[in-house]
Amino acid sequence: MTGAEAATKSAEEKIAEKGLPVDETYSPAPEVLRGSYVYSEEMFNEMYQRSLDDPDAFWTEMSRQIDWIRPYSQVHYENFTNGDVRWFLNGKLNACENCVDRWAATYPSRPAILWEGDEPGTDKVITYKELLDNVCRMSNMLLSLGVKKGDRVTIYMPMIPELPMMMLACARI
Repeated sequence: MTGAEAATKSAEEKIAEKGLPVDETYSPAPEVLRGSYVYSEEMFNEMYQRSLDDPDAFWTEMSRQIDWIRPYSQVHYENFTNGDVRWFLNGKLNACENCVDRWAATYPSRPAILWEGDEPGTDKVITYKELLDNVCRMSNMLLSLGVKKGDRVTIYMPMIPELPMMMLACARI
């Protein structure tokens, strides 16, 4: 098989060649479902249909789960002729505050990151408080180096817990 032939194979074909099932689904354990925001396929389908039928109402409802620095004035704007689609016009939020701070304030000792290394036994559990502390430290380090809002930061790191921490530190600025 040539490289071009291998590149044109679908993911399903590649999985089937290895003798692995392609069409199996695995349902989460009932205790996991009970704590989930979307706990059934029916609920997902209902939410999806609402998002299609009345996107403004649906996304207005969803946006109430986010802490806004400045509320948006319009849910969305679309001009497909010009390729211009915008969401939550004039709204302002801080992704880091929504992903970390609000959860650290409410659930400081809950796991925020469960990391499994490549080697057995190299796992880490990082709580929301630990995550917030590390993100703030990294953000302050970036600020001390002169990084400011609007700057582009390149992150070249392996898949370790510090990678999402650094991404959140950038979002914090």
